[in-house]
Amino acid sequence: MADLTKEEKAENSAAAKRSEENTARGLSQNAKVVDLFNSGSSVIEIAIDMGMNPIRVQNKLRAAGIDYRDHQETKSIKEKQDDKN
Repeated sequence: MADLTKEEKAENSAAAKRSEENTARGLSQNAKVVDLFNSGSSVIEIAIDMGMNPIRVQNKLRAAGIDYRDHQETKSIKEKQDDKN
């Protein structure tokens, strides 16, 4: 295996840092999706709010072990929240 040049080492270091930042951002984004969903937002509302595809929202919820609900369930949750306020 050949030794890396200074430029290659710097490039690898920068790539590793970007990867860490992206991982942290992804974890933060996952937490926000879960929080919004648990507070009663629908998959569509979350997708619009966060600027992502609804399928991606569903995948993040599934990865977090959460079964996403249908529109009627979301509507029912929001009505209950409105009644409390």
